[in-house]
Amino acid sequence: MQTVQPVKSKKIDSSSVGVTSGSIARSENRGVYATFLKVGNRGLKCYNSPESRDQHYRYQRTLANKGLAPYCDDCVDMTLPDGSVKYAYWSGLAEVAMDRYDGELFVNNEDCRDLKARLGDAGYDWHDDHSGNWGYVNGRAVLIDCSGY
Repeated sequence: MQTVQPVKSKKIDSSSVGVTSGSIARSENRGVYATFLKVGNRGLKCYNSPESRDQHYRYQRTLANKGLAPYCDDCVDMTLPDGSVKYAYWSGLAEVAMDRYDGELFVNNEDCRDLKARLGDAGYDWHDDHSGNWGYVNGRAVLIDCSGY
């Protein structure tokens, strides 16, 4: 059995990027595994464990390289003021489909069907296809929650 190596990450203090425990707790952009924060002109996907962060980072990086997800960048181990650590990575921003379609959870439009077909053509079976998990980058539909395939 092959051992998966952890991704390289940089240790940072949350205050260096303007993140607080409160901003994480108040974020409306959270899923089962991650909390998403907008920080300047990019996003920060925060996880509770390095293993979860590493797995989702690898998924998104693979999909981004195929034009199916926003780019992702450096991984960080971010220490919060209370001493706890969030394991995160930087991500490109996308316009969430749910926001574009006035909170509609299930949007089965041409863009969603096109994304699903492109994912299928690339060998991915996307099941968690509600409009909070996909969005737009430069007008093109992309997957923004890369755990649902």
